[in-house]
Amino acid sequence: SPAIFVFLEPQSRTLEYFFNPRYPEYLLLEVLPRVENQFAVAKNRASRGLWGASLGGLTSLWTAMQHSDIFGRVVAQSAAIQGQPGQTYQRGAAEWLLGQYLTAPLLPLELSLDCRQLEWLLSANRRFAAMLADKGYPHQYLEHPSGHNWVSWRSGMPAHLERLLG
Repeated sequence: SPAIFVFLEPQSRTLEYFFNPRYPEYLLLEVLPRVENQFAVAKNRASRGLWGASLGGLTSLWTAMQHSDIFGRVVAQSAAIQGQPGQTYQRGAAEWLLGQYLTAPLLPLELSLDCRQLEWLLSANRRFAAMLADKGYPHQYLEHPSGHNWVSWRSGMPAHLERLLG
């Protein structure tokens, strides 16, 4: 069946995506109602998802964890799974979100993740995928021999679409 994707261009990725509580609020109170009013879409969590790359992947995973009653699917490409609320983003920071998923009850989420083998986020994404497997989350995790950039993420899209849309 057809799918509708809404892509939001941030003005400041770090300010908007890095554990900013206003971003999920914006999605829930402004974006989702507008999409549902303009298009004939299913209004259930199983048909809704989040997709992001880098810090967008982080905020997609974080938002889905908080609102798994609204969103049932997540794609995170090269997710910047480092740092924690109240801090600024730094490479190599603690993987707070991994711990949150680890200690939370199993959420009704289906996840599709990937990472590039030539980027600093590879180990963090491998650990996150291993935690998902250990907890029993339905997911896929893929690696690609490339770097942290839009061209690489675009080439990874078909596998995610196939996984989540059939």
